[in-house]
Amino acid sequence: MKRISIIILALLLVSGCSTAMKETDSDQISEDGDQIVVMTDEDTEVNTGEIDENDVTQVISAAEILVNLSDFKSLTEKSEIIALVRIEEITGAYNYNPLIDKSVYPYTYGTLKVIEYYKGSVSEEASFKRLGGIISTDLCLLSEPPAARQKLQREGNLKKYVKCYFEDDIAIESGKDYLVLMHEGDFNALNPDEKIMDIDFLQAGLREYDRKSNCVLNNITGEWEDLNTLIAQLEASK
Repeated sequence: MKRISIIILALLLVSGCSTAMKETDSDQISEDGDQIVVMTDEDTEVNTGEIDENDVTQVISAAEILVNLSDFKSLTEKSEIIALVRIEEITGAYNYNPLIDKSVYPYTYGTLKVIEYYKGSVSEEASFKRLGGIISTDLCLLSEPPAARQKLQREGNLKKYVKCYFEDDIAIESGKDYLVLMHEGDFNALNPDEKIMDIDFLQAGLREYDRKSNCVLNNITGEWEDLNTLIAQLEASK
């Protein structure tokens, strides 16, 4: 699997085609000048498990993030919603923001089911998006300025898909339970009329939950931490 490393200075808001995390089949995208035509749900349908990793170029981005991802207490204070959820489905990935009618850093889209709230609230079942995802190389190229697009095409060795993600981030997986930090998102490119939750803070805001031990994984330290202890600390800080 080919890898490309890119350094991005960001406030967790990154533009272009240079990062992400799940799968989408987006061959139906067309271009009108430099504007990308919005995809339909059918165009973004994911065929999980059918993408051969040999068809994927990895684009690893490094970002200067103006929050301390290792300070979980501070992150919870900044979060609107903290909940234990199950990821029901990964819908696809897309790199379009309808609010500004431009390409942005790719997001993975899907649906989740809330198991328990610890801060804030949202409907029991909700759509979500999260930075990172696998998009087609054609869609990625459409998001680049013409000069950059031509340069990439001349260099060749482009595979069918591009997997964009931040260094040290983790992939979100359907069927798994997570402790998540979220806020209500300001756009949903796949369904503009539907409310969507944004999962925040990269790997620090998406912590896998193990039911047997009642622990969540600290993706910064690699250690499993007792959920009850974390929630008690959260309650104490209110």
